[in-house]
Amino acid sequence: MIRYQVKKAEDKKPSANKDLKALERLIEKTKPGWLARAVERIKKIKKEKKYKESSGIWSEISSVYREIQYKKCGFCERLIREDGGELEHFRPKGNVREWPSENDQRTLDALAHLEDFETGGSMEKGYYTLAYAPLNYSMACSHCNSILKRCYFPIAGRRKKRPGQNPAAYAVEKPYLIYPLGVLDDNPEELIEFKGFLPYPVARNEDEHNHRRALVTILLFKLSTDSTLLFERAILIRCLFEDLEKAKAGDADAEKGVSRWKSAWSPYTNCAKSFSRLY
Repeated sequence: MIRYQVKKAEDKKPSANKDLKALERLIEKTKPGWLARAVERIKKIKKEKKYKESSGIWSEISSVYREIQYKKCGFCERLIREDGGELEHFRPKGNVREWPSENDQRTLDALAHLEDFETGGSMEKGYYTLAYAPLNYSMACSHCNSILKRCYFPIAGRRKKRPGQNPAAYAVEKPYLIYPLGVLDDNPEELIEFKGFLPYPVARNEDEHNHRRALVTILLFKLSTDSTLLFERAILIRCLFEDLEKAKAGDADAEKGVSRWKSAWSPYTNCAKSFSRLY
């Protein structure tokens, strides 16, 4: 995972509020009137006190997030085809299921060494007031969203009982998953690093909660066990290594290649940056 800047220009004082305003401008430019329609839909949802629409309108603005995320999945960093991917709700708009499930023995075993490990339990109505919150969306591949993440949202604290429309107010829940857009959350690259093609959490003695966040994110999205991800990262490292060797010998084209592998446009940017530091 990497952080995707909502505002491309450098901002000396970045904030989630500035990110929200920038998103709203992009949304309005891409789909005029969408924000007003979203406000009306949220009014109905809040009145019902649950999400029960027959269909949503968030897919209409998926191109905004696709471009911000360099056409990559916000979680695994796969490239997403033009006709693929899903605009997903970071905090589920409907029923939140308990994670890990009882039959997910591999995950249960991987977490067995952690003491006092609670994940927030289930939440029947979910985060229905965030159904149309721009900072509750991210672009994801269908595998990460529909197969792996689904309706899971593990947290270390207690679920916020008074629903609101500002995602920043939910930080008190201490979420285990990492939100990849803007500065609303920690920078994923400061929580997860790579050793070769395998992702690792930050050291436990640095910050126990952040260590657990990284571990849960890696486990839930199968970042260290998905054979396709491992294979494609291995290919990346081989190509990057060749360019690093040539660049060391003064090859200008290879230097450009190294920069390209490490750029946000490339798949598996975090892996490439980690390998370059190791090299």
